[in-house]
Amino acid sequence: MVGARLAIVEYEAADHDLYYICTHRFRLDDASRMSYQSTVDVYELNSRRLMGVVTQRAKLKRLLTPREQLQFARPARNQIPRAEISASGHFGPSD
Repeated sequence: MVGARLAIVEYEAADHDLYYICTHRFRLDDASRMSYQSTVDVYELNSRRLMGVVTQRAKLKRLLTPREQLQFARPARNQIPRAEISASGHFGPSD
């Protein structure tokens, strides 16, 4: 916790090829809104050469009404998993 309205989470991680330095900032804007910012510095594991920086920003809002909560609970069209539909040709009792 940096202050009453700001929290910063920092950590390092690695896999077989890359080394990551991650920073996540959470800032309370007011009683119902929060800002989020993520920065990930990506390095080559052996040489520690900077490969790139990935950033992400978001505004988070508290869901105040039941309608807002219901809208948030429904997945977007592109979030619904697609699956095969199969039907059996036999609809009667088994013999």
